[in-house]
Amino acid sequence: MSLLRDLDFEVMREPWNKYSLADGAYLRAKYVLQRFRKGERDAKNQQKIDIKGQPIVVIYALPETLRGQPATHPYSQEEIQQATKEEVRYTTLEEEWNEYVLEDGDRIRIKGTVASVSRTNLRDMEGEPIYTVDSSMIVQGTPRPRSVASGHPTFRE
Repeated sequence: MSLLRDLDFEVMREPWNKYSLADGAYLRAKYVLQRFRKGERDAKNQQKIDIKGQPIVVIYALPETLRGQPATHPYSQEEIQQATKEEVRYTTLEEEWNEYVLEDGDRIRIKGTVASVSRTNLRDMEGEPIYTVDSSMIVQGTPRPRSVASGHPTFRE
């Protein structure tokens, strides 16, 4: 069993992805990488990785017609999940890759993409509707160049 080791990373890009919702609101989403771990390559040249991060979603520019009576308390995740929901169609305006350079020189690209958006019948403490957003993540890696003869990394200036 290969142990995973933490690698420090530098953020090259973490842009906001933008979507236009059919109900007139807009959605911004981004994935913020918090931790990256990887193991050694196995006999089949496969490498196990572990990525931890946080998706951030913001609904903004809501039409006044969507606003309602403000809630008197914040809702729990369980209450939001059990609320009545209506699916909201959306159009992708911008969807870009996050880019990172790991301490070992490998480059990682992560793209968060929205899979579905729903508006609940609940309102937050400002009277705005509470939305739920399902998303997925695509990960691509580019290893740093390695010496053909030794299989070891080549040094870069």
